[in-house]
Amino acid sequence: MAYCGKTVSAILAVIPTLTIADTFVDFGSGIGNVVAQVALETSVGCIGIEFQDNLANMSKLLIRGARVDFPNLSKVPIHEADLRAMSSAVREDIDGCSVLFANNIVFEPTSFAALEDFASSAAGLVHVVVMATICGRHRPTCPRNFCSVWTLRRRIDVQVSWSSQLHHAYWYTRVVEPYI
Repeated sequence: MAYCGKTVSAILAVIPTLTIADTFVDFGSGIGNVVAQVALETSVGCIGIEFQDNLANMSKLLIRGARVDFPNLSKVPIHEADLRAMSSAVREDIDGCSVLFANNIVFEPTSFAALEDFASSAAGLVHVVVMATICGRHRPTCPRNFCSVWTLRRRIDVQVSWSSQLHHAYWYTRVVEPYI
């Protein structure tokens, strides 16, 4: 699913200004358009994680080809990885990320659970922005780990390429330190 630059800009306009100390990771990065847009609009490090090898390879080629004209893209590694079983090298690369984005609308249940587990245990994670809410009954008394660690800060209206109507992105902020 492709995003127009307006989606990324709408999200970046709402969350606090990111700094060079931040790292943005996109789970399910597809062809890399979100991480590329964030890299172009900010000074943060950006990492894409894509499960499908054809999309990860296309992303790498597109980003590599655009680096001459857009040097900020040199800080965008794309990993072909499965959220459910990330290698230690990929996990090490994303440890300490402060912003997590995922278009989790098409995630199947075990990938959705892996996203939830990562967000609940990643020590440096400060912001989680997803396209499908993690818990439909999200509240402080919910027994899910995610709900005990994160609170829904705001719904963000965003334009998406697959629909003429605005969709919501869900911005969560940490309420407690992660369990580890």
